[in-house]
Amino acid sequence: MISWPWKRPYRDVVRRQLTLFADDNAMLIGRARQALDEYHGASDAELAQASYADHDDYSEDVELALRLMCDSYAARLEPATARRYVREFSRQARRSYRDVIPDLNMLRTLDTDD
Repeated sequence: MISWPWKRPYRDVVRRQLTLFADDNAMLIGRARQALDEYHGASDAELAQASYADHDDYSEDVELALRLMCDSYAARLEPATARRYVREFSRQARRSYRDVIPDLNMLRTLDTDD
């Protein structure tokens, strides 16, 4: 498959950033996924509620870390260029973490051009 670099110039940068993010935050991401698995496998409502609350806390932490990574890089770019970068970051982050972050619209707020 041929990929034209001018179509999505930040694809590789974002891919590398998200790889680093996954390595640096593996424990947090794992906890979020584990809490969600425990929620789905809970035998009673009280355990399910506690597991989902844990998942919610972890997913907020994952989202915040993603926002910080995206915002710190985008702040160094010109506004029009930053919009393209944020759009690509949002697209790849949604794809990578849709199971961790229950509301995918949260990451869309990163993209000021939607």
